[in-house]
Amino acid sequence: GTAPGARRTAGNVASEWPASSENVKQRDKHSQTLLTSTTRAISGLVNLVVAARLSGRLAWLRLMVARDKESPSPVHRKRAAFLEPLLERPSIATQKEWPEGETMDVTKGTAWILAQREAFGYHWLLTFAKADTVEEAHAAWHLFLACADRRAWSWMGPVLNSHKGNNEQCEEAKRSFLSQQKQRLTRAMTDNEKHWKDNFGGKRYSKWLFPWNGRE
Repeated sequence: GTAPGARRTAGNVASEWPASSENVKQRDKHSQTLLTSTTRAISGLVNLVVAARLSGRLAWLRLMVARDKESPSPVHRKRAAFLEPLLERPSIATQKEWPEGETMDVTKGTAWILAQREAFGYHWLLTFAKADTVEEAHAAWHLFLACADRRAWSWMGPVLNSHKGNNEQCEEAKRSFLSQQKQRLTRAMTDNEKHWKDNFGGKRYSKWLFPWNGRE
């Protein structure tokens, strides 16, 4: 399954990929048009990542990021700094890898914390999938909801299909539970993405992008 709004938008982006039949000049122009159309806000850039993952076009997006990193344009370099940590599903950072103080650039900081929130979301969904008790599964699911956003649609299916617990009664309970959770998951994603209309260089990220979503 996929969140209705998230899939529609990511699907629209995927439908705009430069065609392989285009010559190099046309493809470059088409690529820049696509990138420019998604630069204005976090939601557009994340849609680009989701679309690239789901359509197998990460190689193209990596190439665009590499070009942006070498661009003379500050906007293009900032876009590369934001997108690069989000291309692959990250691992949870070690204690030494977590930044301290105010030393991190705002754009890189926003992307880094977004990446970590996805890593935590993956961790808790995997914990849910492997759980052998209803209590453990229920707790893991709620922690997953606190982290989940539209990027989860690119790995939820494989996680739930490939990982199971050893308690068949619990597995049956989890399947029943999941069948009732689609609306709740969609609402949680919408809530977790509520600031994504902001520019990706915004300064409010520290309050709303932590893995626990800044909740008490």
